[in-house]
Amino acid sequence: MRSAIALTLTCLLMAWTLLTPSTAHAAESHDVQVTFPAPGHSTTWEVPIEGSSGSEASAARVLLGSALVLPDEAVQPVLRLTDANTGETLMPPTPLRELSATGYDLRAADGSVPSRVRGELSLPRAAGNAYQGVSQTVTLRVSTEIDDRGPGQAGAGEEDDGLAATGMNLLWLIGLGAGLAAAGILLAAGARRRRNDTAPTTSEEAGR
Repeated sequence: MRSAIALTLTCLLMAWTLLTPSTAHAAESHDVQVTFPAPGHSTTWEVPIEGSSGSEASAARVLLGSALVLPDEAVQPVLRLTDANTGETLMPPTPLRELSATGYDLRAADGSVPSRVRGELSLPRAAGNAYQGVSQTVTLRVSTEIDDRGPGQAGAGEEDDGLAATGMNLLWLIGLGAGLAAAGILLAAGARRRRNDTAPTTSEEAGR
């Protein structure tokens, strides 16, 4: 009886694992050390938005990776981010101080995540002597979310053409059906055995 229950629970767990859409994601980040330019100038840099294996990112954000110490709080360095491939603006010129801990979502107008981002850090000419000759750097962190699901693991609302995985899923379902059938047979046999054990024998009935 206990083995039948255990088998049934195992089959149900297999079904839940098989039929639940996979949402596996891996988080990665790229840190960029950017040196403040001279007043009235700018400095540029580029960073890839992809996983270490070259897989595409499903989301990306830029945020401050270090404490921001400014020689003059009244004048803020300004950061602008664009798609390095198309030139589309991903983040308009924004003072560094306004980059909150949650960062800024990097996404094109069509909702896609660019494969490479170009950053431009500018220092207003009004910065003046406070920034002149100051070797100041800031760490910008580009955090990415990589979709590392394999074939046959498409999420809800997504299509997947992994035919091999579909065949494997069918085999799992066949095995699941066989397991549940075996569990039913064991449960029925256990019920019959209990009825036989509790039923009075012929000699017991005669003695009454």
